[in-house]
Amino acid sequence: MPIKLTLNKIYFTCLAAILSFNSLTAQSKFEPGTIIALNGDSIHGFILNENWNRNPDQVQFKESMEATEKIYISTEIYGFQVAEDIYHGGIVNINKASERTEHLELKANITLEPETLFVKALVLGPKNLFFVKDNKGKEHFFFKENNQFVTLEYKKYLKKDKKDGTETIAKNERYKGQLLLYLEECPQLKAQIYRAPYKLNPLKKIIEGYYDCQNTNTSYTERPEGARYEFGAVGGISIAAANFSGDGFDHLSENDFSGSLKPSLGMFFDILFPRNHHRLSLYNELLYSSYLFDVSTMDQSNEDSYVKQNIKIGYDYLKLNNMIRYRFPLNTIQLFINGGISNSLLISETNEFHEEKKYYSNFYTKDENAINETRKYEQSWIVGAGAQYEKCGIEYRYERSNGMSVYSGLSSNVKRHYFLFSYRF
Repeated sequence: MPIKLTLNKIYFTCLAAILSFNSLTAQSKFEPGTIIALNGDSIHGFILNENWNRNPDQVQFKESMEATEKIYISTEIYGFQVAEDIYHGGIVNINKASERTEHLELKANITLEPETLFVKALVLGPKNLFFVKDNKGKEHFFFKENNQFVTLEYKKYLKKDKKDGTETIAKNERYKGQLLLYLEECPQLKAQIYRAPYKLNPLKKIIEGYYDCQNTNTSYTERPEGARYEFGAVGGISIAAANFSGDGFDHLSENDFSGSLKPSLGMFFDILFPRNHHRLSLYNELLYSSYLFDVSTMDQSNEDSYVKQNIKIGYDYLKLNNMIRYRFPLNTIQLFINGGISNSLLISETNEFHEEKKYYSNFYTKDENAINETRKYEQSWIVGAGAQYEKCGIEYRYERSNGMSVYSGLSSNVKRHYFLFSYRF
């Protein structure tokens, strides 16, 4: 359709112009930071802050924004600090055994393997705690003694009953004994240690409890980064087309239902997950959307013999859209892609079929539903891409739904193209 082609051309021309301009000005996110050399000296400059969700094995550094970039691996420096995060470099020993139930081992012994990377500091001082999330998302914890990382050891495994051979999940919680020895100056922490699962917050609270016990302060405590929340309004247009197929529904399958242009309007609530500069989020949207097809046909043999048909099919929905969104920051503009599902509740329906037949002196009319039974609840999958500048955003979105037909012999796929603008409050 001409309208659809024109809107597509305008939208993608604007988006291409934004990307072209932004590619000229985009710079990596270097932030003020400090490299700590092996001899303890501090080198101030700028560090490429990736807000790591997985621990890095190298870091990129510039002494000034105009200087040449230098890459340090974790054994070349003592550590670095950027934003509010501190990392120490070195070799750590980790338990790589899987914790997924179907992959658990039938042995309690813990095998540690060396990894060379930067370890994130959670608490620093006379007693400390460090953290690693490996490339499979598994979490590991350490403390440091005599400038060496000591692994807090933990393992889930399968235990086989000697009598009936049944297997149950068991845990080797050696880290509890390690903490009892490490914090022996504070026996009042014993109960807390025995109860603590192998997770970040409980272990961090135990180390912080040591400083309460000693009536002293840490030299550094990581400030946890939480989720961020954004909400706002979204609106634009949708262009819809319906495709019917099935035997016995010729008035639907043999006609063209396309080119419905309607406004869409709603609100959104975006939950931006921690780390990676909040690039990943769960985007939730409540959107009003509608379409209306008005199709007329005429089959005429002569002026005294013809069949006229008029079909009106239209639906208004309140849609709950849930999508995973990923952002690609480019200087002041963020590009994004998203995809997910939509669940739609019917608000109103237009479902009309009018037919006139004339055969010489005989004239007949018929008025009935175009589709006898329709569903009140529509499901869709959706994908889209767009760009955001400060509080404003644009997006192209494609949606495909199961439509309105409840009949197994009549499919009613509805496709929508959205051109949306959003504003964050």
